[in-house]
Amino acid sequence: MGYTYWTHFAWHGPEDSVLVTEQDNIVDIGSTSLLAQRGIRDVLIDCEGAFLTPGLWDSHVHLLAYGQSFQHLQLDADLDYEEVLAKVQQWVSNLQTSKSLVLGAGWSESQWARPPRAADLSRVSDAHPVILASHDHHSLWMNQEALILVGLSEHTEPVAGGVIERDSHGVPTGVVRENQVGWVNARLTPPSADDDIRDLRRGMQEMARQGIVGVTSMESREGFVALQKVMADARETPLRVDVMLPKDQLPALASLGIVAGFGHPSLRIKGVKLFLDGALGSRTAWMKEPYAGETDYRGVSALDPDQVRSMVHDADHSGLAVAMHAIGDRAVQTAVKVLRDFDRPRALAHRIEHAQLIDDTELLWLNSRFAVSVQPVHMVDDYGIARQHWGERSINAYRFQSLWQQGTMVLLGSDAPVATPDPRWGLWMAVHRAPFDRPREIWNLKEALTPRQAIDAYTRVPARADGRHSGVLDRGYPADFTFWATNPERALIEGNWDALRVVGTVVQGRQVWWQGR
Repeated sequence: MGYTYWTHFAWHGPEDSVLVTEQDNIVDIGSTSLLAQRGIRDVLIDCEGAFLTPGLWDSHVHLLAYGQSFQHLQLDADLDYEEVLAKVQQWVSNLQTSKSLVLGAGWSESQWARPPRAADLSRVSDAHPVILASHDHHSLWMNQEALILVGLSEHTEPVAGGVIERDSHGVPTGVVRENQVGWVNARLTPPSADDDIRDLRRGMQEMARQGIVGVTSMESREGFVALQKVMADARETPLRVDVMLPKDQLPALASLGIVAGFGHPSLRIKGVKLFLDGALGSRTAWMKEPYAGETDYRGVSALDPDQVRSMVHDADHSGLAVAMHAIGDRAVQTAVKVLRDFDRPRALAHRIEHAQLIDDTELLWLNSRFAVSVQPVHMVDDYGIARQHWGERSINAYRFQSLWQQGTMVLLGSDAPVATPDPRWGLWMAVHRAPFDRPREIWNLKEALTPRQAIDAYTRVPARADGRHSGVLDRGYPADFTFWATNPERALIEGNWDALRVVGTVVQGRQVWWQGR
């Protein structure tokens, strides 16, 4: 292989620049005079005037689950109760096998006049077991056939940190939340290894089409096993992947001496993920004060604070990073109190995932040695829900600029498949804090990032938090690029959604997707 010369692109550097790559590295950047050095084996690529930025990194996805979502019934969070039932009925009518399991996701009960019930799903499912994850994936709605399939009855006790909703007679309604979701999933026949590989490849391809060059994936053990097979030939994959494994894998990682960053540039282990609470949509985010309209209900604590501290200590001592899921202000408070004991420089930062509600007291402790991974796209669906459940506390939701000013490493991502991985939504909501088609649903504008900050939070900042030598267009850096129809920073400044369009993705010096302008 020779060199690749990338020409005819716009960027923040001088006009008429040429970028030279060798395999997966940038080896030179200069004027068109570099073209005189081309040899017979070198390749010339015309970028058609597209705008070049460092490749975008999505800092929070569930890659295997995202790939699997294309095999399942996909629902919209704005569907009403009867519309969800109609979607299930339509899906079932097209199935070729009788009584096969139906999986789906996406419903939200926040605006429903009635709670979800197993009997209603059974009425439209033609004896198929049906299990539907909520929009935030922290709740499941099952029909009566699915309850029988997993063995959930009035005699079933909830697991620690789990919720089984029951009617006035103590009979399960078909809805479970938080750790009970894992209990249900563990009783289902898992997909085959071949299915996992197929779904991972589909998820990777779709990410690449969005301009994403790499992701941090909150992955199951099975997902990581499949990832190793998919990534066996890293030059053939369209995505770089860093992995956070479940907390129950911590002893195994520690016993093997695996530290954060173990692997190769295309697939690395970062550490483990802990859940401190639930989610806003399922009303299980752990709060300091009761939910609006409640006298004492404050959500769900998934782990005792002492357990959290012990796990973070063990991970830190073993050289592993920790990602702590914390959405409610009480969960964020717990995460910050624990992290204060580990406030020292690290190659890969400990991080808080989501941090949707942060009080000033906790904000002041989040310095430049910690990372907070946020998903601006959630603001699209959370606007009404936050005001319904959190009331005036919503003023402290999604505090991107405050975190930035504290020096905290702010990482942008999507939480796919919970939300679309399309980075345009992440950038737009981080900057404008209201959907382009619903401008009145605007969050506190004081917490908006600038367009440059938002792009950095998809590129340069996650590279620093993750200990990766990337996120920059310069000699000696990986050849991971995102190409745009126009300058994305200008499109964001002008509020021009139509101009904010990805046209190409380059990973390890290879065009893994190209649409062109």
